[in-house]
Amino acid sequence: MEKVIEKIKPYGEIRIPKGFLDILGVKTGESVELTIADKKVLIEPSKDPIKSLRGLVKLDKETSKKIIESPEFEPL
Repeated sequence: MEKVIEKIKPYGEIRIPKGFLDILGVKTGESVELTIADKKVLIEPSKDPIKSLRGLVKLDKETSKKIIESPEFEPL
Protein backbone atom coordinates (compact mmCIF):
# COMPACT_ATOMS: atom_id res chain seq x y z
CA MET A 1 0.00 0.00 0.00
CA GLU A 2 1.35 3.40 -1.01
CA LYS A 3 1.19 6.20 1.57
CA VAL A 4 1.80 9.98 1.47
CA ILE A 5 1.44 12.74 4.05
CA GLU A 6 -0.54 15.85 3.04
CA LYS A 7 -1.37 18.95 5.07
CA ILE A 8 -4.94 20.15 5.39
CA LYS A 9 -5.30 23.42 3.47
CA PRO A 10 -7.82 26.22 4.05
CA TYR A 11 -11.46 25.11 3.81
CA GLY A 12 -10.44 21.51 4.60
CA GLU A 13 -8.87 20.82 1.21
CA ILE A 14 -6.22 18.16 0.61
CA ARG A 15 -4.22 17.29 -2.49
CA ILE A 16 -4.58 13.79 -3.91
CA PRO A 17 -1.41 12.77 -5.76
CA LYS A 18 -1.80 12.15 -9.50
CA GLY A 19 -0.52 8.59 -9.08
CA PHE A 20 -3.40 7.85 -6.71
CA LEU A 21 -5.91 9.32 -9.16
CA ASP A 22 -4.40 7.22 -11.94
CA ILE A 23 -4.80 4.07 -9.84
CA LEU A 24 -8.45 5.02 -9.15
CA GLY A 25 -8.98 5.71 -12.84
CA VAL A 26 -10.36 9.23 -12.30
CA LYS A 27 -9.43 12.48 -14.00
CA THR A 28 -9.72 16.17 -13.18
CA GLY A 29 -13.36 17.23 -13.17
CA GLU A 30 -14.76 13.75 -12.51
CA SER A 31 -16.66 12.91 -9.32
CA VAL A 32 -15.55 10.62 -6.52
CA GLU A 33 -17.47 9.19 -3.55
CA LEU A 34 -16.10 9.84 -0.07
CA THR A 35 -17.04 7.45 2.74
CA ILE A 36 -15.98 7.54 6.38
CA ALA A 37 -15.51 4.22 8.18
CA ASP A 38 -13.60 3.67 11.42
CA LYS A 39 -12.10 7.19 11.26
CA LYS A 40 -10.74 6.51 7.75
CA VAL A 41 -11.76 8.19 4.51
CA LEU A 42 -12.39 5.89 1.57
CA ILE A 43 -12.26 7.48 -1.91
CA GLU A 44 -13.86 5.64 -4.82
CA PRO A 45 -14.73 6.61 -8.40
CA SER A 46 -18.33 7.82 -8.47
CA LYS A 47 -20.77 5.41 -10.05
CA ASP A 48 -22.71 7.12 -12.83
CA PRO A 49 -26.23 5.66 -12.69
CA ILE A 50 -26.85 6.58 -16.33
CA LYS A 51 -23.73 4.76 -17.54
CA SER A 52 -24.64 1.68 -15.53
CA LEU A 53 -28.06 1.56 -17.18
CA ARG A 54 -26.85 2.34 -20.70
CA GLY A 55 -27.42 -0.56 -23.05
CA LEU A 56 -29.91 -2.37 -20.81
CA VAL A 57 -32.95 -1.10 -22.68
CA LYS A 58 -33.33 -1.10 -26.45
CA LEU A 59 -35.64 1.57 -27.87
CA ASP A 60 -36.92 1.94 -31.39
CA LYS A 61 -36.20 5.20 -33.24
CA GLU A 62 -39.70 6.59 -32.72
CA THR A 63 -39.63 6.09 -28.94
CA SER A 64 -36.08 7.47 -28.70
CA LYS A 65 -37.13 10.59 -30.63
CA LYS A 66 -40.16 11.12 -28.33
CA ILE A 67 -37.93 10.92 -25.26
CA ILE A 68 -35.32 13.32 -26.65
CA GLU A 69 -37.96 15.83 -27.74
CA SER A 70 -39.85 15.70 -24.43
CA PRO A 71 -39.57 18.76 -22.12
CA GLU A 72 -38.30 16.54 -19.28
CA PHE A 73 -35.26 15.37 -21.28
CA GLU A 74 -31.96 16.77 -19.99
CA PRO A 75 -28.88 15.73 -22.00
CA LEU A 76 -25.73 14.84 -20.06
